[in-house]
Amino acid sequence: MPSYYVVAVVAFIGVLWLLVALPQRRINRRHAEVVAGLEVGDRVVTAGGFHGVVRELAEDTVRLEVAPETVVTLALGAVAAVLAPSQEPGTGDGTGADVDSDRGSSS
Repeated sequence: MPSYYVVAVVAFIGVLWLLVALPQRRINRRHAEVVAGLEVGDRVVTAGGFHGVVRELAEDTVRLEVAPETVVTLALGAVAAVLAPSQEPGTGDGTGADVDSDRGSSS
């Protein structure tokens, strides 16, 4: 087998590593930082799309209040993101500007 085949295979593997493995490592590192920075009272979104408030943290689980007096226990890895106060649902100036006011109106 000619040596340029070996060089081409090594180059292909290197490009594949750059395009797949490095970005995935970066994503995993960011997720680990999010999970490590969790505190009781943080508003979060889970990988399943649940929004809730962290009520209790354990070594590998989180207890999340998803509705008044409704607390669920999830794996810590299920937390996808911590919401900033401006990203919380229903926030705004209190005028209902975040609700579509055209619903229900006749055209």
